[in-house]
Amino acid sequence: MKRQEDIPLLLKCNTNVSTTSDKSILHHHQTSILASSPTAVSIKPIKHKRWRFKWWQKNTKQQYDTSINKKQSYWWNRIGKTFFVLTRGIEITVRLCPLIVMTPTAMLVSRCFRESTWVSDISWRYTLHTLQCLGPAFVKLGQWAATRRDLFPLHMCIRLSELQDTARVHDWKYTHQSLCEAFGQDYESSGLVVSRESILGSGSVGQVHRGTLQSNEKNIDVAVKVLHPNTKQLVQRDLALMAYIAEFIDKMIPLTIVKMLSLPRAVTNFSNVIERQVDLRVEGDNLQVFRHNFDCSDSNKRPQSITFPKPEPDWISEKVLVEEYAGDDAVPIAHYLSDNSQEGLKIRKKLAGPLLRGFLQMVFTDNFVHADLHPG
Repeated sequence: MKRQEDIPLLLKCNTNVSTTSDKSILHHHQTSILASSPTAVSIKPIKHKRWRFKWWQKNTKQQYDTSINKKQSYWWNRIGKTFFVLTRGIEITVRLCPLIVMTPTAMLVSRCFRESTWVSDISWRYTLHTLQCLGPAFVKLGQWAATRRDLFPLHMCIRLSELQDTARVHDWKYTHQSLCEAFGQDYESSGLVVSRESILGSGSVGQVHRGTLQSNEKNIDVAVKVLHPNTKQLVQRDLALMAYIAEFIDKMIPLTIVKMLSLPRAVTNFSNVIERQVDLRVEGDNLQVFRHNFDCSDSNKRPQSITFPKPEPDWISEKVLVEEYAGDDAVPIAHYLSDNSQEGLKIRKKLAGPLLRGFLQMVFTDNFVHADLHPG
């Protein structure tokens, strides 16, 4: 007698198998499949040539249809990507074309008439305006270039630094809409009052309003950060374009230096960083981590050389972040970097110590680094 594990077994699917001694009666309208299951009932081999042929034929047809669908989906995807790259490339080219004439003209006028800078001013205004029109990814690129004075000329970094805090602002209508979507139509009755006119600053992905929040029966000053309209969609669009171009260059140019650059991986890393910046919930969580690492809790009464604003726990969403207001006496660090007087140099030396210790703590102790592209 054969062992049970050596005998083909029958695994029944949504059917009932009645057994009589060593035989099993399988109704023709029931569906069964062969398997090696210790709980199934063993049966004698039955002729299923015709049934197997039909099953094989049906499965082959399904695989064939699936293969056709995959090919069609692949080609439609390729066509869509190609159309997207062409249209976006044409848009970028059209917007940047005037710089082909304006840049050399500004350089020529500046050399011939050293006191005349109006052509250069117009060229840079158009450049900054174009970068903002092209979307958040290009603004981030300009912000990054402004911080790399080791790679780009000083005057270029100074001009591009305007993108760090003086980017275009959006209309109050969209701010109100974002607040209603995040906290409901009655957010003002819940304690949050946002000032329309008092815009503290505007960056590549959002702008900051000043407001007040009623907390524990007292009003506190807060900063309300709101994303610009369609920020997430615009970022995803440009990141998809960068990924497509990087993949194309990596495959079509068989040079060692191109392979060493690993452009697809670089775009992937850049995408991971940028995509996290368009979700203000991530920023709120990061602020909580920084406050914990630098002991900025409310219970700590000792003065801290480095502090981080406190996000309000019940007022955080994907598009809106309400956090503690730093105060009217806060001075951007960029102000001290541009002050070359004796007093400015003394202040820089005084600031260097705590900033260096804070940076070393982030890198070597906490492994959690503040890496925004704003110098303060």
